[in-house]
Amino acid sequence: MLHHKTADEGFEAVPTRANSPMQLRRWNFKLGNDRQVVPALTTQIVKRVAGDLSYSLRRALRRSLHELIFNAIEHGNLQIGWASKRHALTSGRWEELIAARQATKMLNQRSVSVAVYRDHRAVNAIVEDDGKGFDWRKLREPDFSSPNGRGIFLVRASVDELRYNERGNRAMVTLSNETSSRVTRPNLTQRRTMVEH
Repeated sequence: MLHHKTADEGFEAVPTRANSPMQLRRWNFKLGNDRQVVPALTTQIVKRVAGDLSYSLRRALRRSLHELIFNAIEHGNLQIGWASKRHALTSGRWEELIAARQATKMLNQRSVSVAVYRDHRAVNAIVEDDGKGFDWRKLREPDFSSPNGRGIFLVRASVDELRYNERGNRAMVTLSNETSSRVTRPNLTQRRTMVEH
């Protein structure tokens, strides 16, 4: 189930500094653990928040939100580890595993919070789940022969910066408007993954 304000009510204008014509626009929403709403939701967010920006920036924001929200639901709230997901995918039991975890009252009561902020310089998105978190410092490079394990790699490749809180249950991405005119994002060696304090 999706809980958020209507499209027009979901935005708030907040002055970034006194007497400044530039304003920070903010949208906050919360959703449950229904993975089926994620694609339409990310498309709606991008349309409302970044509809006037370049195609490459909109695509990067959509991809990042999509991956981070799915990770928050699957790995954070439903506590499905990488190995369990891989086994379920390869054995054809992925949907069964999701349904079993969603049927667990404690896990299904959790939610995902998303906040998107935009000003004239950048778009920032924060995705936070109610799970235990993970040690993002131990992330390994993706195994492209595996059916899973590439989400964070795709996010890193799409954004200017990816940060986590210490606990590992909140991710923040930054996409700079200054780089939005590029056809592709900067290469991976220029990406940073940091801790957020």
